[in-house]
Amino acid sequence: MKFFLIIVLTLFLLMFSLSLAQKITVKIGEVLSIEASDFEYDSLIDKGIFKVSFELYNTGSTGYKARARLDVFNGSKLIFSGWSEEKSFTPSTRKSFTLYWCPSKKGKFNAEIRIYYANEIKTVKKIKFEVKNVTPYSDVFEIKNLKTFSDEIRFALRSKKSLKDVLVIPSDYPLGWIFEQKKIDDLIKNEEKEVSIKYEPSLWKNTTLTLNVLTSDGKYLTSKSFKLERVSFLEEFFHRLFKLLWKLFYP
Repeated sequence: MKFFLIIVLTLFLLMFSLSLAQKITVKIGEVLSIEASDFEYDSLIDKGIFKVSFELYNTGSTGYKARARLDVFNGSKLIFSGWSEEKSFTPSTRKSFTLYWCPSKKGKFNAEIRIYYANEIKTVKKIKFEVKNVTPYSDVFEIKNLKTFSDEIRFALRSKKSLKDVLVIPSDYPLGWIFEQKKIDDLIKNEEKEVSIKYEPSLWKNTTLTLNVLTSDGKYLTSKSFKLERVSFLEEFFHRLFKLLWKLFYP
């Protein structure tokens, strides 16, 4: 009986040791995915600007950065491209985006919303809309002292009126370049505000850019074209140093 118990105990210990020695690996594949929903826009623009808002949702298992692009077509001709800022998405994250276009003439147009994420491109919406009337704009903004750095442009903006929800929409830049749109919540009358716009050139060259500064209701608009030329090496150096110090002390 004792011999039998010894054998059973030995076999049990042997099996337990073997189970500990085995390494079980469960591998879960990464999934790269994004979904767009809750689109809001007007299919008929009776004065004002074209605005499209939507939400992006990371439905995959890996994180990435993403930005949205609005393309507007007159027939088959691309007449405008506008970019959102780039945002970070961890799995299950939802974030809202809004893109704008300021029409300069009446007519029927097509638009596409594309998402650039993790080196992928996805068309998430195709839109047909009509511009019935173009707003007679009032010029109240002053844009001056534009400087071109390697990753952003900076300029001074002043308004003759105190205004809310002011948009900066870059246009007329080379194909393949990215210039983000920007929204300014408040501008105080005659108070100068420094504005920065992030950009990514495909391949740098001296070029031109048009800045369209307008209110979200389309009532006030100023457009001004600039020649983009990089600042000096020394100014670029101090610009980068200042940004680094700012991140260190104001994370």
